Amino acid sequence: MKKISIYLAITFGLTWLCWGLMVLTLDLADLSGSIVAQGIIAGSMFFPLIGTLLTKLILKKHVSIDLKFKPNFDKGIRYYIVAWLTPAIFTLLGCMIYFLIFPDRFDPTFGYFREALAPVIATGQLQDDMVPLIMTA
Repeated sequence: MKKISIYLAITFGLTWLCWGLMVLTLDLADLSGSIVAQGIIAGSMFFPLIGTLLTKLILKKHVSIDLKFKPNFDKGIRYYIVAWLTPAIFTLLGCMIYFLIFPDRFDPTFGYFREALAPVIATGQLQDDMVPLIMTA
């Protein structure tokens, strides 16, 4: 329990400190478009790794990172296939359930999609080679 507490304290502490400073120093309305904010968000993805390494250092454990991923297709091919296909199966299942509950929202002609993109297409913000694909869908 001590290991988990130290890890969580370090990881959440770094995250809250970083995000708190970001919110205090940057304009809240511009966080999504700010390159600085995007860099901070991307950098904060490494906080769990830093938390792991610091926890091992604090507890005086040998620190080693083994990044050698060796898939074992001989014994575990079934698990790799399940891990690869499960998200797609659940996505399709979710779509089927959603459109069974809300059948009036099913639009195989993508009419709503074309209506939503009409202002973007009119202003020319899309690449020219993408417009025929979207308009014929």
